[in-house]
Amino acid sequence: MEKSGLVVYPSDGGKPFLLNENGHLLTKLTTIKQKQEGKGANVKYQYKHFVPNAENYQLVIVPRCSCLYYVLYYLRADMYSVPITKFDIQGNYIVWGIDSYSLEDFYDISEWLFTDEFIIDVYGYSKNTRKDNYGLDFKGANQFLTVSNEKELGYCVLRQKIKMSAGQSWSVPSDLPNPDNQVVFVRSDNPNCAVSTDRIYNKVTVSHDCNLYVVVFSSGFTPQKDGCGVHIWNERGELTYSSRYVPFFHGENVVFNSENDVVTTNLKSPMIRATDLYLLWSKRNDDWNFYSTAYKFHENKITLTTGIKIGDGNIGPRHELNDYAAVPTYAIEFSDYF
Repeated sequence: MEKSGLVVYPSDGGKPFLLNENGHLLTKLTTIKQKQEGKGANVKYQYKHFVPNAENYQLVIVPRCSCLYYVLYYLRADMYSVPITKFDIQGNYIVWGIDSYSLEDFYDISEWLFTDEFIIDVYGYSKNTRKDNYGLDFKGANQFLTVSNEKELGYCVLRQKIKMSAGQSWSVPSDLPNPDNQVVFVRSDNPNCAVSTDRIYNKVTVSHDCNLYVVVFSSGFTPQKDGCGVHIWNERGELTYSSRYVPFFHGENVVFNSENDVVTTNLKSPMIRATDLYLLWSKRNDDWNFYSTAYKFHENKITLTTGIKIGDGNIGPRHELNDYAAVPTYAIEFSDYF
């Protein structure tokens, strides 16, 4: 049991949370939206983006749309995926890139599927305690937590346990605040269940009966005041922190190295960011089916597997690409929210 801190009981009736020096609350710093540039021999494979106030934070990269799909129309229709394969933090900049082979066949006769834009959210937690005029400081020997008058704190706007049947889908409710900033995490309690995620429509589909756990975060909105609890206003009288919501606690960056990889995390029970990472396929003769990736959960392990079908066709002979690149994503701790 923790020896110090502030236990908060949020109004959603869910699990209470503890504010103390061991917690890292994530502040939204920026969203990177980048269309893929170039075609053929002029494809751009690396991008560099400035992050405001990065010097004050330990940066946390949460990819929201980290894989694009395209179709090459040449005698037949071939589908390909373009995943982000690396992130690097260089001072106040995020440098990231895609697999150098993923766009070899992208020409004028190619078309993007769903979207042609990568989306990356950048969060951070404070490097040092700050001397704000408004807020709370929790300090230990080598740790600290400052809850101050920042307006971009990431808040949990939905945490829900949903009883699901095989093949059933669930979508993010439309009435949650600031949909453009939402980040969704999922976990199933059935280790045999493949959880497919559609990052375009924020839809989640399960392969087996299960209890699906969902956490949705948002930022950039004015939090609502609760009847009781902890509230912080800034000098302009704007409410910037409300214990009505569970904060976005720091989790862990994870990397999948192939389309069927098993990752062992340092988290006790990880929830994964709801986004597809690869394009998968199967074939019979010249008939091809295309699938998104899905996730299976068991204790602290996450397994990639075949997800929902997203396309098909008789496209004739096709080179089978099995050299999947390593793809980074983000996970949070289930027990922080349930």
